[in-house]
Amino acid sequence: MTSDPAPDGEAPVYLGRFLWLRAADEGWWEPAVRPGQRVAAGQVLGTVSSLDGAQVLQSVTAPAPGVPMFITSSPAVAANGLLLGLGAQ
Repeated sequence: MTSDPAPDGEAPVYLGRFLWLRAADEGWWEPAVRPGQRVAAGQVLGTVSSLDGAQVLQSVTAPAPGVPMFITSSPAVAANGLLLGLGAQ
């Protein structure tokens, strides 16, 4: 394997672990990032709001720098529902 830049001009990111991020409560999931986007530790990845949108219940942040590998596409999530998989460095 070479260290050639990725097609978008960025160097490849090597990921060493996979983190599953879940909703603390049921609600409405709104991601703030997209799959494949590099994120920093502490960066907001999205929010879970009450079903009527009146209150943000959870701000989901990256526990480590990495890349979201997938993001749940359904906005309605259950308590402990899977929100995204983060490939972490």
